[in-house]
Amino acid sequence: MISNLRILFFLFALTFSATAQNLIPNGSFEEYQDNKTINWFQPEGAFYHFEIDKIKARTGEAYNGLCLWKWQNSEFLSVKLTQKLEKGSFYEIKFFARRDPHTTSLQGDTLAQVGIRFSPDKQKVTVKFVSTDLPNIVLPLDYSVNWQPIKGLYLAKGNEEYLTLGYYSYFNRGDSSCSQFVDADKYIAMTDSIDVAKKDSISNAIKQIKEEYPQSKTWQEIEKIKNKRKKKQYYQEFNERSKIIFSEIQIAVDQINRYYSSLINTNANTNQEGKCMCRVRYYFDDFELNKLQDDKLVSEKFILNNIYFDTDKSELKPESYPILDTLANQLLTHPNILIRIDGHTDNTGKFDKNIELSDNRAKSVVEYLISKGINENNISYKGFGSSKPIESNETSFGKSKNRRVEISIVKML
Repeated sequence: MISNLRILFFLFALTFSATAQNLIPNGSFEEYQDNKTINWFQPEGAFYHFEIDKIKARTGEAYNGLCLWKWQNSEFLSVKLTQKLEKGSFYEIKFFARRDPHTTSLQGDTLAQVGIRFSPDKQKVTVKFVSTDLPNIVLPLDYSVNWQPIKGLYLAKGNEEYLTLGYYSYFNRGDSSCSQFVDADKYIAMTDSIDVAKKDSISNAIKQIKEEYPQSKTWQEIEKIKNKRKKKQYYQEFNERSKIIFSEIQIAVDQINRYYSSLINTNANTNQEGKCMCRVRYYFDDFELNKLQDDKLVSEKFILNNIYFDTDKSELKPESYPILDTLANQLLTHPNILIRIDGHTDNTGKFDKNIELSDNRAKSVVEYLISKGINENNISYKGFGSSKPIESNETSFGKSKNRRVEISIVKML
C-alpha cells in the first residue's frame, strides 16, 4: 500500500471545472454607490482604491485595488460570501490582477506575502500588525501591468463566511508618515531571541524523544558481545529503534522550524535612507469563488488500512500510529499535496449518529497528522456515516469493510 502511496503523490495536476454559482457578491465591482463598492469593505485603515475607468477595467467599468506596504498600514479587501463554506469541500478562487505601472516592480518580498484568508468572522487587522493569522492561499502575483488570471484552491474547514485579501505579514509598523521605521537594534534582538528559543526547543524535543525511545544497547556494548546470534539480534533492534528516533526527531525539528518561521518576516530589513519602503499597488477584477465537485477534483481515493477505534468511539488507538506516521512522512516530503480524510461507518445505529461518529473519527486522524507537522491548510476531513457503503451491510464481513477511513488525494499545487 505504501508503494502505491508514493506513486500517487507524483500524479500530475488536474484541470478543474467549477459550478456556475459564484459565492462572491459583486465580484466585478460594478455595483457601487458614493464611490464605494457594494458588499466589499476595508477591515481597518485607509480605504481601498475603487476606481471607474472602462478602458483600464478588465470588464465593465469598475475595478478595485490595494496599496501594499512593508512598514505602513497595508490595505485589505473583505467581502461576506453569499453562503458559508461546507466542511471538507473544495473551492476554487479565480480573479484577475495587474500592477499599477506607476508603482515599483522590485518588491518581491512584499508580493510573496499577499494572500487570501477565509474566516467565520470578519478579519481583524490591528495598527501594529497587519494580521494575527496567516493566509490560506498565497497568491502567485507577478510584476505584469496587464491583467493576469490568478487561481487558487481552498479546502474548507467549515462555516467560513468572509474572504479577506491583503498583505499578510507579522512585521508591519503602521507608520503613515514614512518618517519612522523599525528600530534595527530591537529587530536584531528579536531575531536573536527567537533563534535561541528555537535551538532550546529543538534540543528539548530531541531529549524527550530519546527518553521515549531508549536504546537497549549502545554500539559500544553491542561490539563487546561475543555471542554472534545475540549480537545480530541487538544490531537489528538498535537499527529499528534508531530509525524511529531519527524519524521522530526530524518531524519535531520540522514542526519547530515551521512554527518559529511563522512568527517573523525573515526578509525584513530597515530603511537606511529615510524613504518609504515596499510600496506596490495592485488592481483586481472579476472575482469568482466556486465549489468544486469531488468527481471533478479528486485524483485518487484509497482506504487507509490498520486504523483502529473502539466501538462507538472516535479516539485513535495506538495501533493506528505506524501507518499514520508513514503517511505523515510522505506528506512532509510533498508539502503541496491537498488531501481530505473521509470517515465511513456501517449501518448499525441511527444515521445522524453515524455521521457524527465518522466525522469525529476523520477529525482524529487529521489532528494526528497535523501534530506530525502537516500544514493544516492542506488537509481537511468529512464524515459520510453509512451513506457510501462499499460492501453489503447484511453480513458481518460487509459491515467490517464499510467501517473505514479513506484518503482523497486532491491536487499537486
